[in-house]
Amino acid sequence: MTPAIPSLPAGATDCHFHIFDARFPTAAGRQARASATVADYLSFHDGLGLARGVVVAPSTYGHSNECLFESMERFGSRDFRAVAMPPVDLKTLDWEGWHARGVRGLRLYTGHADFPDPVGLQELGSRAAEFGWHLQMVGEQAREPFAEMVDVLAKLACSIVFDHFGFAPQPDAARSVTASALHRLLDLGRTYVKLSGMYIQSRRLDNDCDDFDEMAIDLVRRAPGRLLWGSDWPHTLAATKPDGHRLLQRLEYWVPALAARHAILVDNPASLYWAA
Repeated sequence: MTPAIPSLPAGATDCHFHIFDARFPTAAGRQARASATVADYLSFHDGLGLARGVVVAPSTYGHSNECLFESMERFGSRDFRAVAMPPVDLKTLDWEGWHARGVRGLRLYTGHADFPDPVGLQELGSRAAEFGWHLQMVGEQAREPFAEMVDVLAKLACSIVFDHFGFAPQPDAARSVTASALHRLLDLGRTYVKLSGMYIQSRRLDNDCDDFDEMAIDLVRRAPGRLLWGSDWPHTLAATKPDGHRLLQRLEYWVPALAARHAILVDNPASLYWAA
């Protein structure tokens, strides 16, 4: 039986999903993904009663954003934004052109060899701030890089977004060094954490990944104005694909207060993706 859909506020936003299309070549060394088209996503999106969305470039296509940009064109008049992969040569990044196409952030993988050094990260953050963009950080499953980088990240001129609870490890995510780094950065007022992708680090895949309940509830208590929700559709790293309704039910459990849930689903995304 399909779970009941929680009541969503007007303007509710999915801040993290991907599109995969076999017409676009997979980057060397990357795993091809099953087709997950714009039409497929819109069926999911509309079925949940969502209003806005943020499509995020996956690592599947390397530094190419062709699939991302075509997806944005296919969304047409719908209210969507994008987070892109930066080009290999950052000097070639067309900031004005990408902004006009809906890009509001750049996705950086700490585990990739081309992750910027501290000086490069500061320069990229300064440029991103000029356009009202953010840098979206992707952590690692086997180590906790953000604890090592916290001093550098704290000095960035732009906003920072951490994917998927910052990849905080279980079984003690809420007390991990990653959680401590996130707390410090959240206190600075320019950091956001995505309540998404719990299955990446969860050890409770058979029970709604409820080992992330403690960390989620603590983040909501600390900084409801700095949190975002994302479905992570089509859930490429999930052994068992979660139901979108259950994901929203989990959010409702973490965030019982209507005002805080409105902030996470509507106000925070509006400030981050639609202000510029």
